[in-house]
Amino acid sequence: MNELALRTNKGLYVGGETVYGAVYLQIDRVTSGTGVKLKFHGYEDFYYEERGSQRYSGTGEFSVMRGRKEHFDVEVPIYTSTDPIPLGCYVFPFQYELPADLPATFHCKGPLYEATIKYEVKACVIGKETNLKVSQPLIIREVVEPSLLKDAVRYEDQSEVLKCGCYRQGDISVVASLDKTEYTVGDTGTVSVDISNSTSVKIRNIRVNMKRVVHLMKGQWVCTAAAAEASKMSNRMSASAGQPGPLVEKVWSETREGTSNKKVELALPVELKNLPPVVNLGKHIKCVYRILVDVGLKSSLSLPTGLLKIPYLHPPGNSEWDDWKPPHWVSQCERMTVEGKFAVSSNVLAQEEFAGLPTFQVLVENK
Repeated sequence: MNELALRTNKGLYVGGETVYGAVYLQIDRVTSGTGVKLKFHGYEDFYYEERGSQRYSGTGEFSVMRGRKEHFDVEVPIYTSTDPIPLGCYVFPFQYELPADLPATFHCKGPLYEATIKYEVKACVIGKETNLKVSQPLIIREVVEPSLLKDAVRYEDQSEVLKCGCYRQGDISVVASLDKTEYTVGDTGTVSVDISNSTSVKIRNIRVNMKRVVHLMKGQWVCTAAAAEASKMSNRMSASAGQPGPLVEKVWSETREGTSNKKVELALPVELKNLPPVVNLGKHIKCVYRILVDVGLKSSLSLPTGLLKIPYLHPPGNSEWDDWKPPHWVSQCERMTVEGKFAVSSNVLAQEEFAGLPTFQVLVENK
């Protein structure tokens, strides 16, 4: 049977990197296809439902905010012919430079919203043989910005404890910290809490909560009613409807009972599984994680709540790329010349960028 396959040199990228890859095509029966087309597409998109509002269309439908940003959408033929593609096996090498400052691959869904940042590369045969198509996700991790790491993973404070509002009993100091500045979804992090208590006031409990905060921004309100009503409703709402506030959800918590010890040291494991990653660079979507450390005292006194942030929680690996197996016929492919936007020069084809792709012989310098 006729078959199409696609492979890139990596499964994970950051904005500004170049994607190197190849499209593999087997034609073992007569086809109507006359070429091969390649497409790179990356976007972010969200919807947010507004409920309990007075902004109704009269039909009982509620309003929805939508926001979308196309980060790139490039589709060009990499091979064309006036005649159907002849029988044989072919490989078409390509390269594409990703735009800089791309937000991380992301998906999160709540009761009132769904937000997605997605990237992929697609290939298809041009012509009537529309079943010959293939796609592969591109997982994007954000570039680490050093300024976001400063002081984000450590909180330190010292509070004076007074008796009867004026007599000094001593101090209670709290130091909370994360073990790393960067994690990947699936990792286990550690929150360390160290407390020094020079007073006679006992600690009631120590609570640590992690909250996800999703911001949906720069969207436009639309109406789910009929088109005519939606147009009127959208015009009315555009001047009055604001952006939704931060969508906050608790995703992890741990409470430890209090103690009279003068020195308390805790190390709390945090499993970062099944979570969407941190997004700092989104145009419509941002996502952050805040870890709140609260020390309760057995009195009417309270200590300021400490705040930690996870600067980077990266998306997990590209499972589709990891699990890919080359078809048996790939080794027989004849290399074809690609022209245009995705073309690759012959000297690049001999470099390490193509080392892991089937059929490419890479020159390795002796060191």
